[in-house]
Amino acid sequence: MDFNSHFQTTLLLLCLLLLYRIFFRKKAARNYKSGKVGAPEPTGAWPVLGHLHMLQGPDPVCKKLGAMADKYGPIYSLKLGNYRLLVVSSWEVAKDCFTTNDRALATRPSIAAGKYLGYNNAILALAPYGDYWRYIRKVATIELFSAHRLEQLSHVRFSEVGLFIKDLFKLCNGSWVEVDMSKLLEGLTFNLILRMIANEIGSVGQRVQVASVASIALLL
Repeated sequence: MDFNSHFQTTLLLLCLLLLYRIFFRKKAARNYKSGKVGAPEPTGAWPVLGHLHMLQGPDPVCKKLGAMADKYGPIYSLKLGNYRLLVVSSWEVAKDCFTTNDRALATRPSIAAGKYLGYNNAILALAPYGDYWRYIRKVATIELFSAHRLEQLSHVRFSEVGLFIKDLFKLCNGSWVEVDMSKLLEGLTFNLILRMIANEIGSVGQRVQVASVASIALLL
């Protein structure tokens, strides 16, 4: 009885893998007949999993992607499960993605994080391409990231950098002291953002920073 059940399970898996292979071969043949030329794809993809197994190991993922870029060029594609990703490692190609082909690459997939943490995809980075995305992009470009707006907030940057240098000098206290610069720079960045958005400094900003870190820790 156990042998029959194992045999049936194995046969079912083989049939599913065969159907999966036939489906993607037909899809590749249709793309070839239609004249579509896709980005190069690393060999060795597994059925269902795709290239996920190639991203495992002790080396960081960025180094693995960099090695693939050296082999396959500045733009290539990966299959991660049912999703196909486009990996870009050249500023020239990235410029084309955000200028010539910006409409094709502007949309975002619908994910749970965008729905529950992004106020139903209301954030610019998570919103799908459409009228709403174009509107908030226009608002962000004109009101937040324009040269005039950044010049208006230049005093905030000068002030925060000055406070950062003073705090760094106080830590030395006339002797050599080991300093965690990554933590200090993280605090500087957070204070700059907080002052530009809410104009809060001092203990209020520190409390907001602690609350934000705690909320992110709870979500993770």
